[in-house]
Amino acid sequence: MNENTLLSYVLRWGMIIAGINILLMLIIYVVDATQLASISVGLFTFVLNIALIVYAGVGYRKLLGGYADYKTMLITVFLIQAISGGAASMFQVLMYTVIDPELPELLTEASLETTENMLEFFNLPPDDIDDALEQTEEDLEGTFSARQIIVSYFWPGLLFLFIIALIIAAIIKKNKPIFED
Repeated sequence: MNENTLLSYVLRWGMIIAGINILLMLIIYVVDATQLASISVGLFTFVLNIALIVYAGVGYRKLLGGYADYKTMLITVFLIQAISGGAASMFQVLMYTVIDPELPELLTEASLETTENMLEFFNLPPDDIDDALEQTEEDLEGTFSARQIIVSYFWPGLLFLFIIALIIAAIIKKNKPIFED
């Protein structure tokens, strides 16, 4: 298997996964845009991405004859994640700046409302809730801006993707047996 095969494979799977993420984002946007800031939607998307990346990694291993060492799987999985994450991040920038420039404000408000509901659930005193919401609002400032999306993709986004790739590659690698039967 040569480098061109690896490149075409990771490009194809990176764009497939990005396309699925973009489609999912658009469906959620149409149904209820505030759910884009939901923890449960974020968790679902994360698990879905892990499953798709594992599937793609195992598929590449099968292309190599059923065996691939750790380094090969690490490179494959990381590149797929980097491509899909980069494409999905570019779409987010487009979404927040061109398609719906008011969406960042809506998502900030939804995040604050979720935080407030959670704090009330834990019976925090009203003054503590106000302080926490003030801090959360400061923390969220600019979170949904194009600049922040791009910056967070490169740092710490790529580092996080690399750590995930380290784990996935360790799980899906399969070395050739030392001794043939």
